[in-house]
Amino acid sequence: MRWEKLSPPLSRSPAGEAACIAAYDAALEALPYPHEARRVPTSWGAAHVVVCGRSGAPPLVVGHGLGAPSPWMVQMFDRYVD
Repeated sequence: MRWEKLSPPLSRSPAGEAACIAAYDAALEALPYPHEARRVPTSWGAAHVVVCGRSGAPPLVVGHGLGAPSPWMVQMFDRYVD
C-alpha cells in the first residue's frame, strides 16, 4: 500500500516523516502472519486498517492512535490472530 500525503504530516521535516513511514512499513512487514492493509471509507474520510487472521473467523477490531501504530497494536493481540 502506498502512503498518501498525510495531513497533518507525521513530522516537522520531510526526513522525519520519511523515517516514521519507514519504521511503520518495517514493523508491518515483520508481522509473523499474513496481513493486508486497506483503506475503508467512513463518514469522516478514509480509514487505514490492517486485516490479519483467517477469513471467516470472528472479527476483532482494535483501534489505535499515533502513539501506538497498528503494527505494534496487532502484535499486542497476537494470540487472537490465529
